[in-house]
Amino acid sequence: MKNGLWMCVVLLGVVHGISTDGIEEINANTCCNVDNTKQKEYDEKLEQLMKDCIEDLGLANQRKEKQHEAFICVIECVGKKLNVIDDKKQLNKDNLRNFVLNDMPLEDHQRSIADSTIEKCTEMAKTTANDVNGCSDIILKVNACLESEFFKSCPADKQIKSDECAKLRETVNKA
Repeated sequence: MKNGLWMCVVLLGVVHGISTDGIEEINANTCCNVDNTKQKEYDEKLEQLMKDCIEDLGLANQRKEKQHEAFICVIECVGKKLNVIDDKKQLNKDNLRNFVLNDMPLEDHQRSIADSTIEKCTEMAKTTANDVNGCSDIILKVNACLESEFFKSCPADKQIKSDECAKLRETVNKA
């Protein structure tokens, strides 16, 4: 499993308590039989932003445990670099919409629900956001919601039929 990806086990796994036995990476297109060529480029961009934020926050030479403790701050930093939150930790819905529609590797079935999903997820995140170690978890929450909703939107005829995927779908659908 790749380290530092925006949406791997960290988001669906931690947020939803998902076991990832047999699944190498979790993202919005996991278990959906679609072309994932854009996903790699997206993952690399976000991984670089996370590395930049780890450096910016003075965590580069810290133990991995310290980096994990500051994970929310790293994600907040990424949100600021993407201009989806401001210095006051407020979500910018227009910039988020622009990011989702232009940067996320969306499939047609995801693009068709993107606007309503952005609305749903931004409202949820605004009402449930918390401050953790002085950093806002709003980006973590809005992204987990977006990725979960996009994951659930995979058409039945494209769903990969495996025990691991069935278990993952069941867990995400319960959350």
